[in-house]
Amino acid sequence: MGVGDQYFVSQPGAPSERRAVALRVRGLDVMLMTDTGVFSRHRVDYGTRLLIESMDVPERGQVLDLGCGYGPIGIAAALLQPGVQVTMVDINERAVELAKENARRLRLGRVEVYVSDGFAGLGDRRFDRVYCNPPIRAGKEQVYRLLSEAAGHLADKGQVWVVVQKKQGADSLKRELARHFREVSDVARSGGFHVYRCMEPVNLPQSPESSS
Repeated sequence: MGVGDQYFVSQPGAPSERRAVALRVRGLDVMLMTDTGVFSRHRVDYGTRLLIESMDVPERGQVLDLGCGYGPIGIAAALLQPGVQVTMVDINERAVELAKENARRLRLGRVEVYVSDGFAGLGDRRFDRVYCNPPIRAGKEQVYRLLSEAAGHLADKGQVWVVVQKKQGADSLKRELARHFREVSDVARSGGFHVYRCMEPVNLPQSPESSS
């Protein structure tokens, strides 16, 4: 597979071959459009489904699907809790267009989707939940950077939820997460995948009030 065909680049080089896949989890049964050059285009992958099955979605607040692909995690959050504001970001422009189309087809009004390398396009926004199936093939450095940035973009009592396969470094990722969060819980395990819930970020920037 060439670099241009990878899902973690801004403009995949593979010719478009669109198809529909089913998202069936937690009582949801919807069809999503996928394409070449995006992550898990043939089906909603097992790790994503485990994260959706496990994740806590608040009734209100701001949630982020970090590295959204064609949008299954963010769309699931919006369908499970229509009161939340869902933001989805991905560096892959083709994936972002698919996520926008999927949200539009399902008439999800409280969903916004942006092209962004992690948090680069989100300014100082903060979120009550960040959900991530990280781009393991992009390399450990990229994955660790994304999750480190997530720790700095949480609202008060916010949480980061991450899914990773054991053979792709679940144990080392948990140790890295523990550098940025005081509490990292292994909340679900299945099929060789782990879902981690991360709470209480370490070394958050001080507010102007606390530093004065």
